[in-house]
Amino acid sequence: MDVRLQWLAFHRVCWTQPQRAWNLLLRCGSLAHLLYASQADLPSLVEGDWQIIEQLRSKLNWAHATRDLEYMTTHHIQMLLRGHEGYPILLEEINDPPILLFWRGNDRISLNHSTVSVVGTRKPTPYGLQMTEEIVSVLAARGHVIVSGLAFGIDACAHHAALDAGGTTIAILASGVDDITPHRHYKLGHWIVNQGALCSEVPLGMPAHASHFLWRNRIISGFSYSTLIVECCQKSGTMVTATHAADQGRDVFAVPGPLSSAMSAGPNYLLEQGAYRCLSADDILNPKAVEIQEDKKYGHSKALDDTTTRLLKLISTEPRSSNQLAEALQIPITQILQSVTMLECEGLIQVLPNGLLLCPTHSSSSNHQPKPPPSKNI
Repeated sequence: MDVRLQWLAFHRVCWTQPQRAWNLLLRCGSLAHLLYASQADLPSLVEGDWQIIEQLRSKLNWAHATRDLEYMTTHHIQMLLRGHEGYPILLEEINDPPILLFWRGNDRISLNHSTVSVVGTRKPTPYGLQMTEEIVSVLAARGHVIVSGLAFGIDACAHHAALDAGGTTIAILASGVDDITPHRHYKLGHWIVNQGALCSEVPLGMPAHASHFLWRNRIISGFSYSTLIVECCQKSGTMVTATHAADQGRDVFAVPGPLSSAMSAGPNYLLEQGAYRCLSADDILNPKAVEIQEDKKYGHSKALDDTTTRLLKLISTEPRSSNQLAEALQIPITQILQSVTMLECEGLIQVLPNGLLLCPTHSSSSNHQPKPPPSKNI
């Protein structure tokens, strides 16, 4: 049987509980074992696992999976699997990463490229639209991939601004990627397919449901190091996205607005809680210029954490690449890149043209050559 059919059938049953399903998959050792092995052949199961496996197997719909695969082949839809090549590295780091993502669009987009998530109200003011256009157009023109949710208002404005600037944008849907929602954005959705991509964990053929929107917001923030909140009420789905970003350890930027505007209540509150102020794209492009606030929910501290301290100690002896640091410290490359960005902004390290990192006190004339990054068998 085509292994893609196995993933499609498995995902359709468990996509709303991805971490629980992933943990069960790990205890089974492989998807094939989870789907077919006997209880005696699964020694790592804990109490209750076998009953869950039996229930899961009883719900598998192979005919549906076959139709899904045929549709994907005809419409050039890919699937990105957690733990496999091509899956967004940043998304691996969040709580409840999707087990499978459907991807419809440009397959040459680097999902580990510089991305910025931009979200906001469905009922923006002219000020909010103007700020979105100005900020996003610069970010997109400078090569940043813009991630948003294809909703009315700020989301659609962000997608349009990125496309108009000749940039790339990714829309995270609350429906299957075969159903462009809202339907009034059908034309915009196809423009995104040609110049970017539609992405969703929702199974094909499944329409958007109210509960899907808040659930998918963790993916919007999870795609990026930075999430920009333009306009929203203090209690809104946009604020849920901001909370996801903060919980994921990502930078939250907010556009300040007039106190008299209800649509600026959300961003103004975030700024009070330590979010970074964003008046132009430069505030995101040059984080060193942004004031870092300590002990705030949405802010960050200047104090060096243990990982950053160990990293700094390693490159104080000789220049190293990010891959070499990840291997030496035995931590994810995404965590290394976060520390490198912070240290570079603080002027504590220097990034050489060949990608090596060193302390400014270390001679940059060294003939040291980087080793090839370690190969990974996925």
